[in-house]
Amino acid sequence: FFLTALNLADAAEHRSVGTYFDSNMSTIVLPENYGLLAPVLMGYVALNFFNVFQVVAARKKYGIKYPHLYAPPGHKHEFEFNCVQRAHQNTLEFMPFQLIALGITGLQFPRFAALCGVINLLGRCLYTLGYKSDGPAGRVTGFMINGLGFFPSVLVGAYVAFNVCPRVF
Repeated sequence: FFLTALNLADAAEHRSVGTYFDSNMSTIVLPENYGLLAPVLMGYVALNFFNVFQVVAARKKYGIKYPHLYAPPGHKHEFEFNCVQRAHQNTLEFMPFQLIALGITGLQFPRFAALCGVINLLGRCLYTLGYKSDGPAGRVTGFMINGLGFFPSVLVGAYVAFNVCPRVF
């Protein structure tokens, strides 16, 4: 299924975020509140920049030069830098799952998806700050909060994907 255009006139008429169509395929109308996900999804752009800036600042502070992804073994600030870098790396590892889950969950439950995204973003910020300041033990609070947004969105996203979407197509 290939989406070729965005029809804003239909979107306004249906009070939806957008109607995507292909001349050979069915029309998909997004739910009225799907637009709530837009600022949340842009929050993930901000989260990534936040993490990038944390790593760049740690590189300067601890003297870790490129192309090293992590501090070289034996570097006097190996542990400190690697905690900051690991927080960023872990966030990047989970981000695709979260974004896909939010997008699919939002097709049926847009408000719930947006709430899960906000909770996840808060948890991820706390995860990074905690890991940076207190090492692996400092990430626990952020991870727990992150999980309150992550796991429900994945479970509900799976429900939507396997129970709701097949009936549409």
